Amino acid sequence: WVMPKRRRTTPTLKERLDVIIAQATDAGCKLASAAQLWDDGQSTEDFFDVLRPFVETLDPASMESELFMESAGKDDAQVLEEAHFLVRSGTIDAEEETAMKNAAPADRKRLLFLNLLLDAEEEDDEEGEEGEEGEEGEE
Repeated sequence: WVMPKRRRTTPTLKERLDVIIAQATDAGCKLASAAQLWDDGQSTEDFFDVLRPFVETLDPASMESELFMESAGKDDAQVLEEAHFLVRSGTIDAEEETAMKNAAPADRKRLLFLNLLLDAEEEDDEEGEEGEEGEEGEE
């Protein structure tokens, strides 16, 4: 007696993205989580091609949309230049820059977007905290 083969239960990239996008988190969290799905190296699809339809549903003036479109439009030389700038500004360390340099161009662009997004979210959080403190003092 031979047991029938079970279908692999590993969800596809699209299924995993659908779960992330359905979550009740902000667009930045969704994009950051989605970008990390490519870290396992199993996806051959272009991150920007796959996520463009989702980003197009966002406000074009939103930080997430602007960073996505800006990153998507960069060529490899611009991505490397930007990575070097991120090291100089203290946003990423030299180890992260080396990882980006060693990555394939498409992954390099995705990593740049992820770092820019996380940095912008961090700045946004810091500004929000400062703004709240200022409002309390005025009452």
